[in-house]
Amino acid sequence: MMRTADQRIRILELYAGIGGMRFGLEGYVSRIQQDDGSTRRSPAAISVTAVDISPHAKEVYDYNFPGEHSKNVDVRALRDEEFDVWLLTMSPPCQPFTRNGNGRDVLDFRCESFLHILERLERLDRVPQHIVMENVQGFETSDAHSRFIAVMRKRGYMLTEYLLNPVDFGYPNSRLRYYLTGKLVIPGHAAAPEYFGPYQPLMERTLRSTGNSSPRKTLQEYLLDGQPWGNPEVNLQASFAVPIETCEKYLMVMDVKHPESDTTNCFTSNYGRYLKGAGSVFCPLSEQEFEVLCRKYVAADTTEERRTCVAAMKLRYFTPVEVALLMGFPNSFRKTAVFRLSYAATCPYERMC
Repeated sequence: MMRTADQRIRILELYAGIGGMRFGLEGYVSRIQQDDGSTRRSPAAISVTAVDISPHAKEVYDYNFPGEHSKNVDVRALRDEEFDVWLLTMSPPCQPFTRNGNGRDVLDFRCESFLHILERLERLDRVPQHIVMENVQGFETSDAHSRFIAVMRKRGYMLTEYLLNPVDFGYPNSRLRYYLTGKLVIPGHAAAPEYFGPYQPLMERTLRSTGNSSPRKTLQEYLLDGQPWGNPEVNLQASFAVPIETCEKYLMVMDVKHPESDTTNCFTSNYGRYLKGAGSVFCPLSEQEFEVLCRKYVAADTTEERRTCVAAMKLRYFTPVEVALLMGFPNSFRKTAVFRLSYAATCPYERMC
């Protein structure tokens, strides 16, 4: 196990963003402690180097994990020895593998840093003992994925791949994602891929397909009411309302959710700027009350009547903090840091796509 001079486990977190992977690691450590009553894997025993090119994302990460070694640099600037760790985690930019990103795959300039990492892993003398990688659904059918798998098998990693969705963990948000875990079982510069037998393409392994999905919760449990955390300067309806003119133009294509809703559409970094395909909006009324207002809106004869209906709907965007909570960030998340930032900071590199 790769340790620092003071015997802490070394972890390298690439494309760290605001700390989603790190929060997941903290949760894993807590469960280990509860299971065996041990502190041998306490957070204090972990040394994390977090790397992200976005200064806004780094600000939130540093706020939530003060004292950690975080770097605001391109991942290509790292030294070879920094990859000599127990665990490497990464969430490379997803746009090269999405419909909205034109699906240019390895030809997309935003894929260059990930391809550099693959080249680095292929030639390093010492590679991470474990690798966890996350990306958008669609990565699993890409050329980048094929190259990734080839490098991992060549270096001697035993691989497991998943497609997982927050709704199957009980969170009211639909965001299907690709995950890979790799464990180094043949240390050395190169290992024969034949050791593992033929590569088995990704099967859609989900909690739902195994019957282990969690009961869904409703949005009510994730909403901020009125003035969040006693902050009199932030009023949700006033600060996050969808403009009436925007509602008039896009009402029929909006995905509107209510307190009793048990899912939301995937939020992207365009959320707050665009409505179609960027994520759901919230209506504090019940679904039945909203439908009544929609019928009145359609039947209205004048612009004034339509605007009155729209105003009564009280449509607003979900706040950056609500988006984070819907995506599984813990309640301990330092909310005030995110409130100072934008959706783009909550979605660094537009990776929430």
